[in-house]
Amino acid sequence: MRRATFTIQGPPVGKQRARTYRHGKVTRTVTPTKTRDYEALTAQIAAAHWQGEPSTGPIRLTLVVVKARPKRLCRKADPDGRVRCLATPDLDNVFKSCSDSLNGIVYVDDAQVVEVAGSKWYAAKGERPRVEVTVEEICD
Repeated sequence: MRRATFTIQGPPVGKQRARTYRHGKVTRTVTPTKTRDYEALTAQIAAAHWQGEPSTGPIRLTLVVVKARPKRLCRKADPDGRVRCLATPDLDNVFKSCSDSLNGIVYVDDAQVVEVAGSKWYAAKGERPRVEVTVEEICD
């Protein structure tokens, strides 16, 4: 049973909707640059941590999303540790961005992801934003 844990440094990016443009009879669909760049970064980091060929079995995907702490939560009276985050990006959009980028590297297709767990936080005081990813093969 293989397992990989890795961290994507920087602010989390959720999957954005593809944009469709029409020029006469030609229609083009384009993935936003921010999403494309984040997925490429995630794929590069995952490739460095996943050993061997992509898995063909069921997968468990766990994410811990840590957003930058807003200034309104940096007062002395505020807790020093992580605080639950209700702001964008949505947790499910970050999941989609990460799971799509792991296609062909960790697993053949993201349809193999059968278990997910995740949480979204504002960073603790002094902590940097990031996404912590754990991918595991499941053996039943």
